[in-house]
Amino acid sequence: MNHYFIARPAALAVATFMIVGILGIYTFPLVTNATRAQAKPAGKGSFKVGASPLRREKSIKVNMSAEDRQVMQELATEMNKVFVLPQDVYLSVNNCGVANAFYDPNAREIIMCTELARFFEQAFAKEFKDKEEAAEAVDDSTMFVFFHELGHALIDIFDLPVTGREEDAVDQLSTLIVADGSEEGAASVFNGALSFAITDEGDLDESAFWDEHSMGRQRFYNIICLLYGQNPKAHKDLVNEEVLPKARAQRCPSEYQRTEKAWGTLLSPHMKN
Repeated sequence: MNHYFIARPAALAVATFMIVGILGIYTFPLVTNATRAQAKPAGKGSFKVGASPLRREKSIKVNMSAEDRQVMQELATEMNKVFVLPQDVYLSVNNCGVANAFYDPNAREIIMCTELARFFEQAFAKEFKDKEEAAEAVDDSTMFVFFHELGHALIDIFDLPVTGREEDAVDQLSTLIVADGSEEGAASVFNGALSFAITDEGDLDESAFWDEHSMGRQRFYNIICLLYGQNPKAHKDLVNEEVLPKARAQRCPSEYQRTEKAWGTLLSPHMKN
């Protein structure tokens, strides 16, 4: 794999349709013109591609391919149309030595590790016989993780309050962003959720209970519950095919509405008009 994000055959603008999801969250009545008028955030920053000044001071080089840089720049450009940032936030792809992705609050940088994509490639190769479907699942999962890390960045830079686990909260935000109402968005959410389920450890140890993340299979069900709750009619197969238990599905529409309202309320003061 020569670069981190695999472009779908239909478009390199995977970022664009997902950003539409960001915009779509805030078209609901809960965010009124009056609400936005009251907010006067200081817009001194922007999303930028590359290593942060702190990491450059440490002589840490970002070895990003042209393809990765292009996708990251698309994301930065679109998100700069949406958010008003008090400080710069950096986006980079780098070799980390471990399959991971993370937001560094000191550097204010979202770092996507190339090893994570390779890890997803191996995991989905076992799950899908069709190579194209496996490649799309890798792309979907890495993009879901990116928006998960974006959630951490937004919580930090806007100093947002979070009740409950922050990891669960940013899974919710990623789901809201990626589930833009299209079939492609729904498939991306499902593959993102599936990545947590298929990479979950079979045997539980104590870390499953003290770790800040929910267990992979819990994350899977929480995410697809929100997907189902967004549009139960469109996603009825999740219940009909017993992917999502009926007992949980009954509560998913209200869970989705509460989650959407919560994130809309938190982020609306930091949105551009």
